Amino acid sequence: MSGLLCLFGFSSHGHSAVYKCQVKGKTVYQSTTCFNGKQTVLHPSKHDTGLHASWFARPKMLPDSARCQPEQCQCGEQTLPLGQNQTENVAASLNAIITDWQRHQNAYLSYQALSDEDKFTSPLQDQVATSACSIAMHQAVLNQAYLSVLNDDLKPALTDVQQQEIKAKCESESQENSSDEANSRLQACITRAQNEASNNAQARDERIAQAKAKFAKPVAVLKQKNPYFSE
Repeated sequence: MSGLLCLFGFSSHGHSAVYKCQVKGKTVYQSTTCFNGKQTVLHPSKHDTGLHASWFARPKMLPDSARCQPEQCQCGEQTLPLGQNQTENVAASLNAIITDWQRHQNAYLSYQALSDEDKFTSPLQDQVATSACSIAMHQAVLNQAYLSVLNDDLKPALTDVQQQEIKAKCESESQENSSDEANSRLQACITRAQNEASNNAQARDERIAQAKAKFAKPVAVLKQKNPYFSE
């Protein structure tokens, strides 16, 4: 995942919270905490990714922050290997985050049902923390790369800089020839390079389309409220 370097382990809803304040019988909505009176924190339901914000909430008993580098994400002692294909990384996290939230809720509810004494020795504590870290790492991947992957197939086959690089390279290769021959070789070189770039772009778009086909089912779920999370 080129250029991925992020820290994720806090409660992120994509937008700032809104505070509903009850002051002297009146209801006031503001972006800062209530100075006095009853306060209700309202979280917007839509995350910056367009998915429901509740999937990006901080999982309970999260032991550490998720840190991502190009090769992997890490949370505590857990790691999530990342491939070079950003689209495949996103597709994997879209599916895994749903399963991990479900696993986390089941472990957390079972843990909460234990007596205080049993909680100290129960392996459920580690299970909750492990699933929480897994969620945080997938949140980090989606928070960083989801939108860029969605827009990846909008990139042109060749940028202006790449066009200039091709021309400079071809001009350098054709300088040793006569004027007419150099011009002919220059045009042939540019055409060949542009066709190759266009074919590479077409292959890239096909790979992206195939990966995005895997997005549809989990995205439909992730646009709805997370049933495995409660404040």
